Amino acid sequence: MQLGIPANVVIYRSTGCRECRNTGFFGRHAIFEWMDTDNEIRQLILKSASTDQIRDAARRAGMRMLAEDGWRLVRDGVTTVDEVLSVTTAKEVARTTRNESLDGVAETPANEAVAR
Repeated sequence: MQLGIPANVVIYRSTGCRECRNTGFFGRHAIFEWMDTDNEIRQLILKSASTDQIRDAARRAGMRMLAEDGWRLVRDGVTTVDEVLSVTTAKEVARTTRNESLDGVAETPANEAVAR
């Protein structure tokens, strides 16, 4: 169950047609990363804490990362793995598969850095 997608879930691959101009997609569906601020996050911001510290506090408070929301849509059959990889970074994808700090990882497009 990697990426929170159970083995029995059907994963779709896009195929094109005239209606979608051979993209495999019709319309748009957004993925979101939303951070509500609580007292801990406000204090971290006031102390000029690192983005990693603020992100970690937000995750503890329930924030879902961009890639995680994308994987939810893959699991629900709304989008494809390729589409999530095209709009997230390798760093975001790695953070959804491991709970560790990746400070040294460059922000590169996920489809360049993730083996398929």
